Amino acid sequence: MIGALLLLMQITWGPFLHNPRDGAVTVNLEAPTATAAEAWVLDEAGPTLNVFPLARAGGAWRGEIQLAPGRIHWWAARATGPKGDSWSPLGACRLPVSSYRVGIWGDNQLGVAPFRQVLAGFVAEGAELLLGTGDYIQNEGSDADWRAQFAAPIGMLARYLPLMGCRGNHDGEDQLAQNRWPVPGPNAQPASPGWRSSSLGPAFFIVLDSNQQTYDLRVSMRPGGPQRVWLEQEVRSAACQAATWRVAVFHHPPKTEQWDGGCFYPELTDWSAAMDLLAGAGVHLVLNGHAHSYQRGAWRGMAWVVTGGGGGWLDQAHCRDLPEISVNAGGGRQVHHFLTLDVGPERLLLRALDLQRREFDRVEVRR
Repeated sequence: MIGALLLLMQITWGPFLHNPRDGAVTVNLEAPTATAAEAWVLDEAGPTLNVFPLARAGGAWRGEIQLAPGRIHWWAARATGPKGDSWSPLGACRLPVSSYRVGIWGDNQLGVAPFRQVLAGFVAEGAELLLGTGDYIQNEGSDADWRAQFAAPIGMLARYLPLMGCRGNHDGEDQLAQNRWPVPGPNAQPASPGWRSSSLGPAFFIVLDSNQQTYDLRVSMRPGGPQRVWLEQEVRSAACQAATWRVAVFHHPPKTEQWDGGCFYPELTDWSAAMDLLAGAGVHLVLNGHAHSYQRGAWRGMAWVVTGGGGGWLDQAHCRDLPEISVNAGGGRQVHHFLTLDVGPERLLLRALDLQRREFDRVEVRR
């Protein structure tokens, strides 16, 4: 009995699917006592079983598994340690091809009960991928928060629906945050700087890091900063230019109409400049969180949505009116909510739904 328990305890977190792209998705798990880890993948189209090694990355094991888009693949992770092998529960994944639905949320934090309703909404609405705008926990560095506020509600869902998106300020930039919500950087480096891009069918997703915990991050979006240089190169890349749709996500909106705490929210000038850069590069949609509300508008013709109603407390103070924001329920009328984004060859369709799945806003972008 004790020996069996030790085998089960080798895998202590996950595994979850993260960072999908055309033809591949990343398996991420924590197994501190393991000396090796791998993912076993079975394609529904045939009996071929492929084994992909996972590499130690910080305090986790991580690696891409190759999947043929449009087909279901069954998979499980194995961790090998001093006491033998331990296996994860079975999962399955289907990467989309030309049309798909993304479930989007932000700022669930302490609101476990509404977050569970958000996740149930994703299943009911047929989401194939999940995208977060940050703040999945309340206290940076807290293993207990990551388990209770994120892993327990999302449960097995993240073994079937790959996760992508940014980290928020409450999630932090420490090793625990990078283990639990990895955003591997350019060329899938083990280090996780917090920004990346990926192509998924007709859409090109750009994930940025607006956190300010370190000096490097505070200056990263200024001219000549590493994230700014990377972004300028990325929007000129062949993959970005060839995409039908370009979608960017980062946690902090440069401005907000809704903000509790004395209505003090300084304009984030570096991120206003980032918005200008994205608009000039032909990005179609920007998604932010941080402000616990739903706000929708446009920035130099680019659709812009703030979605921070995934479960945490709601910002009820309506502090000011912005010319960039055209849709906002206003003070005292914000609700917990989630979004769906339909990606297709001819249009992007973004819908905002409350926890009863009642649609209260939509925006459509056509070619």
